[in-house]
Amino acid sequence: MGDVHLIVQRKAGTGKTTIATFLADYLIQRQRPGGSLLVLDTDTAHASLSRFPGLQARLVAPAELTDVLVPHRGDAVIDGGPEAHAAIMDHLRDDQTLPRLAQAGHALTVHCVVVGGGAQDDSLANLLDSIRTLPPSIRLIVWLNDYFGEIVSPTGQPFDKMRVYAEHHHRLFGLVTLRARHNTMFGRALQDMLKEGMTFTEAVPSPEFFIMERQRLVMMQREIAGLLDLVLLPNDL
Repeated sequence: MGDVHLIVQRKAGTGKTTIATFLADYLIQRQRPGGSLLVLDTDTAHASLSRFPGLQARLVAPAELTDVLVPHRGDAVIDGGPEAHAAIMDHLRDDQTLPRLAQAGHALTVHCVVVGGGAQDDSLANLLDSIRTLPPSIRLIVWLNDYFGEIVSPTGQPFDKMRVYAEHHHRLFGLVTLRARHNTMFGRALQDMLKEGMTFTEAVPSPEFFIMERQRLVMMQREIAGLLDLVLLPNDL
């Protein structure tokens, strides 16, 4: 029994793996009694989550997901690789997938990543495809990743003023905004943490980071946890 969190985006390099580590770190801190966190990676080409040994990610093919999840007791985080995207979506649309997960006591949340910059249109198209084709029983959370640029319409409107949001906001369970930090000391601390294959919880007490770096990581961890509390705590934890 537990909540299954799947991060999807068919385009590579949008921050899916980073978001997976944020989610995993958050859920470990709020783990239910008697449960354990299962971390799965469907990116067989790159196995990105294997760079984070503390998460003990297991590499699986999309067709295996339900069989792996059903016997698990606790929450799960799944990093959906770009090459596996189509197979994952087909698996979710299968008539047997959701009933089997529900029977095992699992609720599914799909986290869709939207980015700014040159990949914005493609990431928005991927979100729209998820909204239109996934069953309404699947909760959708949108992560707005500003790392590559601000997410705005051609007329300068933010995401919550765009047509896709106006027409489909009733299908969205929540929004999480990742502020761009790459040109700041906060961003450098975050990049160093990810480069070392650590989560916030692992990096904050680590002597590999200076005191001020650890403090910046603590502040970012609290900010992200606060955003996730807003979309997950009232219903899940």
